[in-house]
Amino acid sequence: MHSDNMHFTLREEIIIYTGIFVCSLLIIPVVLLSASLKHPDVHNLVTIADLKLRQKILDNFFEIIETKRLQTKEANFSGLSIFRNFTMTDFEEFSSSPKKLPRKYLRNLWKKRDKSVVTKVRNQYKCGNCYALAVIETIESMHAIRTGNLKEFSVQQMLDCNDSEMGCNGGDSCRLLSWLLTTQTIVQSNDDYKSSKSLEKCESVKETSTKIKVKDYLCDDFTNREELLLLYLAYKGPLIASVNALPLRNYKSGIVQNYKSNKSAKILNHAVQIIGYDLSGDSPFYIVKNSWGKSFGLSGYLNIAIGGNICGIAQRISAIIL
Repeated sequence: MHSDNMHFTLREEIIIYTGIFVCSLLIIPVVLLSASLKHPDVHNLVTIADLKLRQKILDNFFEIIETKRLQTKEANFSGLSIFRNFTMTDFEEFSSSPKKLPRKYLRNLWKKRDKSVVTKVRNQYKCGNCYALAVIETIESMHAIRTGNLKEFSVQQMLDCNDSEMGCNGGDSCRLLSWLLTTQTIVQSNDDYKSSKSLEKCESVKETSTKIKVKDYLCDDFTNREELLLLYLAYKGPLIASVNALPLRNYKSGIVQNYKSNKSAKILNHAVQIIGYDLSGDSPFYIVKNSWGKSFGLSGYLNIAIGGNICGIAQRISAIIL
């Protein structure tokens, strides 16, 4: 832990941060419902006994979340959908579900604290490029966390230059991250690599002061361990998630929480960015940034309940290190 360049496995990071994270959760009213549990002084060093106690607190925390989730009113799906003229076939073609999912990747992560920074909501229109949008938006966030400079990067470059995906016909965020890491491609800014309405020939990298490369990434299943997603969001930054978008087409407001079935979780056809969470209410939720324009949902955002792998949100998570 003496070097900023030292790599940590996900398991090591969990051990390092769990104590800090749980102590912060103890401040939140919903966790204080577990009043019978006596937590140690937050200034003490984390011991094995502390970790066991805090894991018990986490377990109770998610039991409370599940109870409150079932008691909370479902989201409003009466919005005027941008997909109102789409047939089911049209919508399935619009989604970016890859033909074949690659194997899971679990790579090292760097130890670094973060803050929430996000760029504007984009609109993918009829291009199934949400996998590239989610990757670029998370790169933008992680770059801003590292440098303090919020800058837009090129989605078009991801479509033009990556032969392993299908451009506007769909792709996979994990596979795109693998390509970025393997090739050490410099991710160019929007100013250096302009957007287009169609696929173009891959342009050469321009001389620019912004030299962004993916140094590491994680792609894994966090079903039944969503507390780790809260941990990452709290102390590192936004995440990429694959979800079942079929129930979300008419979303208007509220918290999506009644799509917990295994069938729902297995149909992962859309990529989004999880930028944070809200634990203040009776039904804690993820704050999710979508790519269907500002007219969708809550000015382009939606809320998905924490716990239960709602819409498959925890099943295929990606994280990026720059």
